[in-house]
Parts: sequence; structure tokens; C-alpha cells
Amino acid sequence: MEPLDIAGVKQLQAQQHAGPRITKRVALSVQQGDSDDAGCVYYVVFRRNADRIKIGTTRQARRRFSTLSSQTGDRLRLLVAEPGGRPQEDERHRQFAHLRVAGTEYFHYTSELVDHIGELRQRFPHYRDFTNVGMSYD
Repeated sequence: MEPLDIAGVKQLQAQQHAGPRITKRVALSVQQGDSDDAGCVYYVVFRRNADRIKIGTTRQARRRFSTLSSQTGDRLRLLVAEPGGRPQEDERHRQFAHLRVAGTEYFHYTSELVDHIGELRQRFPHYRDFTNVGMSYD
């Protein structure tokens, strides 16, 4: 699948914003410990580089997002997160390898990836609760 041009990215982003807002807060937790599966796999986009999505993993999302913002000098937006650690992140990187920007954890913003993010939002509607970032990165 071809990467989208900026107009296409903006159109997909507008469609994402048009979706329902999650307002109900529930107590969820990701199993903590030394397991490789503890934490979450996150999907973020940076404000100034909105044509790429970063797929990464962390056990401490608030700290990781703050670090990413500081390192890049850019604000980020959390698109979705799913429970999991390195094995889940590696699986997603393999799944979307054809969209990967060479040598990075960034992937071209395409309708295929947006569809996947939409599916994750349906499966994990309270993803902001288990990342513990609230609306800080919206």
C-alpha cells in the first residue's frame, strides 16, 4: 500500500477526530513485573511530522511520552495503545514492515494502519486508562 500524501493524511486524521470520544473512566491495570509482556504497545504521531506513526513499547507511558517530546522538540498525540511488551511490539513491526520508514520505529501513515488503529480502539476503548496518561496526549 502506498504512503498517503499530506492531504490524504489530513483527511484520515479528520476521520479519526470525528469518531466517538471516550469519556468513561474505569480502573484497568496492565500486569506489572519483570515479564516481557508487561506494559503497552503505543501508536503515536508527532504534530510536525504527522505523516508517520511511531509504534513503540513502554511500561511507563507518561515518562516515555515526555521523553519523546523532549527529544524531538515536538508534541505528540497518542492514537491508541494495546497491552503488551516487546514480543507484541515486534509482532506489530513485522505486520507493518512494508510500511516502515527504513531504520526507524516509524511507519507511513496509511489507511491500512489507520484501520488497524480503529480496530484496536474498539478492542481497547479504555486504552488511556492503562497507559495512565489521561487526555494529556490528545
